[in-house]
Amino acid sequence: MRKVPTLQALSATLIVDRNIEFPTHYIPLHLQEDLRSINSIKNLRATEKMLEKKLGGLVESLNYATMRFRYYDVMISETNLVTSIERYFDLYRNVVKWFENIEKVQKHIKDVKEEIMMINVEEEFFLLTLGDVYNFI
Repeated sequence: MRKVPTLQALSATLIVDRNIEFPTHYIPLHLQEDLRSINSIKNLRATEKMLEKKLGGLVESLNYATMRFRYYDVMISETNLVTSIERYFDLYRNVVKWFENIEKVQKHIKDVKEEIMMINVEEEFFLLTLGDVYNFI
């Protein structure tokens, strides 16, 4: 069992963690606000976890695209332009394609990192609204 400073904090986290549904008119208003904040934090953390998985996949894609770019770049340097001009241009098109893919994946990685940062800021806001009672969350 977690270290919980108050019974209020324990009950609030249990209600949110187990998705217990009951009429809200039984809960005092100040506790309803705390429950909404805790539930928001829980949802933000789930979203952050999903974004971390997405970021991992994007990093793998970036590594693959970089590997392919380097492969075609080496192939271009080894190709004799005089004897096989078609092969040279085909390799050049592949280099350009993989370079564009690298740029797209890097943009996606940047966007996901910014989204994670925004989630962290929003989570901090909810933690500040809760105060010291729920500092274990």
